Amino acid sequence: MSGTNHRFHRVWVVAAVVLLGWTGVAHAQDMEPRLYSNSPVGLNFAIASVSKSSGGLAVAAAIPIENANLDVTTPTLAFAHVFDAGGKSARFDMLLGGASLSGTADVNGAPVTREVSGMIDPVLRASVNLVGAPALSLREFQNYRQDIIVGANLVVVVPLGQYDPAKLINLGANRWIVQSEIGVSKALGPVTIEFGQAISVFSVNAEYLGRAHRSQAPVFTTKANIIYSFGSSISAAVQGLYFVGGQSSIDGVRQDDSLATWRIGATATLGLNRHLSIRIYGSDGLSVRTGTSYTTFGTGLQARWGAGL
Repeated sequence: MSGTNHRFHRVWVVAAVVLLGWTGVAHAQDMEPRLYSNSPVGLNFAIASVSKSSGGLAVAAAIPIENANLDVTTPTLAFAHVFDAGGKSARFDMLLGGASLSGTADVNGAPVTREVSGMIDPVLRASVNLVGAPALSLREFQNYRQDIIVGANLVVVVPLGQYDPAKLINLGANRWIVQSEIGVSKALGPVTIEFGQAISVFSVNAEYLGRAHRSQAPVFTTKANIIYSFGSSISAAVQGLYFVGGQSSIDGVRQDDSLATWRIGATATLGLNRHLSIRIYGSDGLSVRTGTSYTTFGTGLQARWGAGL
């Protein structure tokens, strides 16, 4: 399946969206609850998860591709560490993963297929809470009660994932992505409300369909989370996300592919003990102008240790 469609570059987004519940940086699609929260300094997290995404591509009428459908299974491993950054709580995250993708579409009226497995682009993130989340030891943290937290983070997607310039569908983006975000979190009893605003910028893919140069304008993302805690071991969250912008150009020719997409998701977390918890999450698109329209479900096991826990 190769050589005809300038829009299939978005397929990698479906593979990377496994980062729901962690980062989901593809086009800034990060719907993780509790991104702006406080944790004891020295605490570590390790997360093993697997997700499945299914859906199609929305393409312009001028592109001779119809009935595109994809299935992507993505296992990932993530690590996070909480540290003291000038008296404020901060965190470093890293994610590695792979994916297995299969898809079908009609190109110029003829059915075609594509199957590929490999590594997705690794993701690095540094976060710091600027207001309302001081760096605390485990003993100090026992008396901490959240009010308002203001934080910021910087995400870098490293172009090391599987990429074949001769193919229309790949798991890696073959370009750097840098996302910066600022967010606010407010606790109201058992309810926590979060709001974030992010911008993602992209380097040029100089090997798009072999020799073409593909650039992309920044993508702006607005997201909100509402989290309810049923106690120390059970919580549930609903998430909403809207992203816009991102018009691309291929060899200097602008494409009619600006994004304007709404997504909604939900996450449930169950603590098994002080070290282990299970997370189940899912998301779906409510409105898609161009790009991917897909549904994702996943589950993960989280372990935490350190800080005297």
